[in-house]
Amino acid sequence: MAESVSEPTRETVERCFDDIAGANGFAELAFVGRALAKMGLPPLSDHELFAATEGSDETGLGEISLATFTLLVATCRRRQDAANAGDDTTAASFVSVGGRPDRTGSVSVEKLRRLFHELRIPISIGALLNSYDTDKSGYLEYDEFSAMLSDDTRT
Repeated sequence: MAESVSEPTRETVERCFDDIAGANGFAELAFVGRALAKMGLPPLSDHELFAATEGSDETGLGEISLATFTLLVATCRRRQDAANAGDDTTAASFVSVGGRPDRTGSVSVEKLRRLFHELRIPISIGALLNSYDTDKSGYLEYDEFSAMLSDDTRT
């Protein structure tokens, strides 16, 4: 199953797994996050980790094998790649409304309010924008702008 991770990274995956594996050759799920972080991958919540490894606990003790870990790494890498692609779109959107390509600068909340009004987007934009202007500056910095575009829990 190790074929899910490209050849150049197989050694890194195995080394990270060995760092967290016990003498039985299995790794406790509690240590998987540390190994993923060591490889520069984003952390998974306990729920995501359980869902990703459901049915793969070969020992019944909350442990996974190298093969399962390798598949988990491949899944995390695909997720990270997708997030990075979305981040490029967010950065382009930020620039299109006044931010800088290096993700510095800011976008006026008032400018965004006018833009939504001109585009006749039928949402109450004032409260939405103000909820993301966390420092109440009247401007959205890149992190605030990105959070607004990626948050599907507020509408």
